[in-house]
Amino acid sequence: MPLLDNPFSLTGRSAVVTGAGSGIGRGIALVLASQGAKVWVADVNSAGADATVADIRERGWDAESASLDVTDADAAHALADSVAEAHGSLDIWVNNAGITADGPPSTVDDDELLRIWKVNFLGVVHGSQAAARLMAEQERKGAIVNITTGGVDRAMVTVAAYTSSKAAAHQYSRSLALELGATGVRVNTVAAGWVETGITRRHYGEGVDRERDLQAKLERTPLGFIGDEFDQGYAVLYLVSDAARFVTGAVLRPNGGTSMQW
Repeated sequence: MPLLDNPFSLTGRSAVVTGAGSGIGRGIALVLASQGAKVWVADVNSAGADATVADIRERGWDAESASLDVTDADAAHALADSVAEAHGSLDIWVNNAGITADGPPSTVDDDELLRIWKVNFLGVVHGSQAAARLMAEQERKGAIVNITTGGVDRAMVTVAAYTSSKAAAHQYSRSLALELGATGVRVNTVAAGWVETGITRRHYGEGVDRERDLQAKLERTPLGFIGDEFDQGYAVLYLVSDAARFVTGAVLRPNGGTSMQW
């Protein structure tokens, strides 16, 4: 492959980002759109999706809104088909949608556990299968990125249902990368570091000192600062771009180095 002038350019490519109506998903959508991709902003919250699309378009980039419940496999396949039909190809699919709930592992009930796993794990499976089915048959092969969490690297008492679901998605991604390697479709994972979003702000409930908690996180972060949603977006950009054409089955950890701490 010759040296590329801009291996990070996504001009002419389509991208679906689930859970892009807010938080990390919004950051990913904006980053991909900034590099020329036409982004389908998929979210169960239509108002959130519309707001992200408006933000992208105000910046002069291209995006469409898509209502998607990732627990519905048929809906994921329908969205993949509609993007491929509208654009001529499905080039990028980012499984970002996720939910969480606080509670120790000894007391989490089945209903809560299944609610979280349906979104965080089955949502990844549904999106990956919908995308892979089309990407494997295209002339230009696609890239799938699954967003997990740095929490898979350490035990966390209060969010056991969340981290276990993300750990399952973590392993599923590697297995899928092995399966799809021969087709040319790449599958990678971003184990996102701590980012303050609507989900993570719930952590600052009654009895939690936000400033003290952030200071503790800073002390565990070798780079000495807390990242944001765009740091996660740039990690995704690398993995879906031609710069990573020889990368599959990898786990990228944009977390300031916290996973190095014992």
